[in-house]
Amino acid sequence: MKMKLFTGVAFAAILVPGVAFAQSTGSTDFDGGTDIVVTGTKANKGGITVPDVPKTRITVGADTISRQRPGQTVNEIINLVPGVSFQNNDATGAAGGTFTIRGFDSSRISQTLDGVPLNDTGNYAIYSNQQQDPETLDSISVNLGSTDVDSPTASAVGGTVNIRTRKPTQEFSAMMSGTYGTYLGQGDPLNRSIYRVYGSVDTGEIAHTGVRAFFTGSSISADNPFSNYSRLKKQQYNARIFKDLGDNGDFLSLAGQWNENRNNFLGSVPLRNDVVQSPTNPLARVVGPNSNNRAPLTGAERFYNINYPCTIGGATPGLNTAGAACGTEFDRRFNPSNTGNVRFGSRFTLTPKLVLTVDASYQYTKANGGGTVSLLEGCGNLGSTTNRACGPTSVLGVINTTGNTGNGSPGGFGYYTGRDLNGDGVISPTTSVLAIAPSQTQTRRFVGVAGLAYEFDENNRVRIAYTGDYGRHRQTGEAGFLSTNGTPLDVFPVNNGIRDATGALIEKRNRKSLAILNQVSAEYRGKFFDDKLVAVLGVRGTFFRRDLTQYCFTVAANTNVSCVSPSQTAAYAAANPYTYFAPGVTTVNGVNRPIVAGSSCAVVTSACVVGFAPPQQRVKNYNRALPNVGLTYNFTSAISMYASFSQGLSVPSTDNLYSSFYYANGSPQSSPKPETTDSYELGARYTTGKVQAQLAGWYTKFNNRTVTVYDIESDSSVSRNLGTVDKYGFDGSVSYTPVRNLTAYVFGSYLHSKIRDNTEAGRTGTTINYFQTAGKREGGSPTWMGGGRLQGTVGIVDLGAQAKYTGSRFVNDENLPVYTCTGTVSGGLCPVASQNQIYGAKIPSYTIVDLDVRINVGQLLGNNRKTFFQVNVSNLFDKVYIGGLSGSSGFVGLPNRYSIGNAVIGTPRSITGSLVVAL
Repeated sequence: MKMKLFTGVAFAAILVPGVAFAQSTGSTDFDGGTDIVVTGTKANKGGITVPDVPKTRITVGADTISRQRPGQTVNEIINLVPGVSFQNNDATGAAGGTFTIRGFDSSRISQTLDGVPLNDTGNYAIYSNQQQDPETLDSISVNLGSTDVDSPTASAVGGTVNIRTRKPTQEFSAMMSGTYGTYLGQGDPLNRSIYRVYGSVDTGEIAHTGVRAFFTGSSISADNPFSNYSRLKKQQYNARIFKDLGDNGDFLSLAGQWNENRNNFLGSVPLRNDVVQSPTNPLARVVGPNSNNRAPLTGAERFYNINYPCTIGGATPGLNTAGAACGTEFDRRFNPSNTGNVRFGSRFTLTPKLVLTVDASYQYTKANGGGTVSLLEGCGNLGSTTNRACGPTSVLGVINTTGNTGNGSPGGFGYYTGRDLNGDGVISPTTSVLAIAPSQTQTRRFVGVAGLAYEFDENNRVRIAYTGDYGRHRQTGEAGFLSTNGTPLDVFPVNNGIRDATGALIEKRNRKSLAILNQVSAEYRGKFFDDKLVAVLGVRGTFFRRDLTQYCFTVAANTNVSCVSPSQTAAYAAANPYTYFAPGVTTVNGVNRPIVAGSSCAVVTSACVVGFAPPQQRVKNYNRALPNVGLTYNFTSAISMYASFSQGLSVPSTDNLYSSFYYANGSPQSSPKPETTDSYELGARYTTGKVQAQLAGWYTKFNNRTVTVYDIESDSSVSRNLGTVDKYGFDGSVSYTPVRNLTAYVFGSYLHSKIRDNTEAGRTGTTINYFQTAGKREGGSPTWMGGGRLQGTVGIVDLGAQAKYTGSRFVNDENLPVYTCTGTVSGGLCPVASQNQIYGAKIPSYTIVDLDVRINVGQLLGNNRKTFFQVNVSNLFDKVYIGGLSGSSGFVGLPNRYSIGNAVIGTPRSITGSLVVAL
């Protein structure tokens, strides 16, 4: 049996704890003395070294990336890292997924590409279907629970994922791959296909200038894996130009990416498994995406049909009668995105001891998501919630009074246009047409990181850095027409939105945010006692500014707004005068607090609001110094221990900040607190030529955890600070290479969390009721995870098998089953006798097994291992399971026992074959 190292690297050297790939050039260079150099030569006995980085950090290298299905998202690939939990929505990675690290959801994890922050600037979410093609990557590095001192992030309380692009090759090369596959879920009535093509060209050195470049392109087209509607489509283009400046590590780099996704929501079903409509209604409840559907219990139930194909009639082609089922289904909702970035990186040796690094980037995002609405030909009328006839007191726009506790809720609810929509020549107050009205986001973001590193001697180094991050975040909600088959005429209504009779855009939201960060950082690295002790001491000073402009009326503390025609803003404000009553205050400027039974104003000791908060601008600043300290002690060349302490910060998202506009500026409720973490780690590493292992224990104090819950002050669901959550656990991994052609890797993790306080449920009279969250675990995160990978070579065949066990997850923060109420809810709670259980307290555990087989046909053509045929099988045993769980405020668990979330069905078994031909 002949051993082969895969592209010069063994798998044991690919999943290596502590590899010092950081997100900026300055961080990478400063930790350069600790980088693992993986060459796969006999000299390094497997290419494994363990650096003295005092953090729990694991890097997945290019070879393991290439073993996964071509086109797969990086977040699925790092599912082999302990502490990471990712549930993919489809086999290609083009549909998105749910992602946590040590129980922190994606909005609390920083993800970067060559230093470019990939988190959304508004809600900090990570969109896994927009990630860079895996063929272009050098590595994916995961910091569990900590970040780098120059990190440009507003949300890294849960750790970082740092993605690095490969360098262009020194010699000319080209590669083309084609992938075809299908889903093989048991009971699937359809033949669902998967297609992908990818091509790249590396120029090699151009005209003896030292400049080299690569250019790539890819395209994915795949069927919806669950319903009978839609295909997933994605195309991406990447390029990088690189030049070494001498042989001392200095360089210039310019890279760019453009990505287009066209996909629909899919496989998302209510998390309930009751098989009839209710205890008194025996009609069957079937699997599907609608609110009266449920989750599947068997493999065959995973596949369902929606009303497609279908036709919606109308008086004029393209204008459709509202109320018809055609076009309204959840699976019909498009989730399109256009994203692009340009990335610059550089390193300059100014003196033998002084190094300058400069990174800069520009990022553009255009994306939306949402469903259909009924546009009304009539008008809203002040003082009436039912009359849609247009008259002297008419109001146009999107009027929403839900949740207001004030003076009669004038204005009604609806999308009022005051114009003929169906082309019959009549403006009828009872006529409406179906339209899409997604939440639209457009972002332009500029980031710069500059650092100076100085080496006093071989044992002492320091660096200082400045980070600037400017993001312009425009969030709107234009409406667009549908064609007669229920498909949008344009998936981006922002391009040509529908206007009302005054010429103003119909919008369900309209706001502009400037997310600005100025950050300075300093770091010292020292070696002591003949290099046995390595100390890293760092601190970053963060200065966040959020400049927020709300162009609509805020009508409740749950972000509900009324966006009226600009010409009617003054009249609408006069009809809904705004007054904020602080606790204990009964009169403000001659306005008396309305003591109305059942309303928040009835309790004088609580704050309350009457009327609607008018359009306004607010500025919020969040400044904090965050230390980052670590120690590594090397007992022998094989055994070391490390310890670290770091603080993290997550600034309130724009959704949370705009919710606070409901309260008077300067009031306690108008200033949400940032989430912070104090994280401690203690770990040990063992490494030899055949074995490398790591075990880390950790504790994180999670302060000001924010989640959406019932608010007793506004009688609505809002984002609230739940106080402190204690989180702790351990992560471990071992890789073993008994012989050169076989590598085994196993990993495991344990997570425990404890919520300290109960959560307000509502009020019965003056009595506040509580959900029982104190002492409970956070919902949505598995307690145990584990798995491994086995990889080896026999002749020209590479064989790989990997498995991931994901333990059970509590559905909600009360750790109770999910209920509906057959009686009367009082004070936010349902009488025990009226609680009807529709789902258990936990989502069951599951294990997924994947296989990959590569036949290196290129070896028969001059030992070229870059030409091969590869087969990938995902979910080999076709396990039926619940994947991602949609929670609130980005968190993957649900707040309480009455929250019925939507869950994505686990991806069925799939198989693909890929032919890769390279020069």
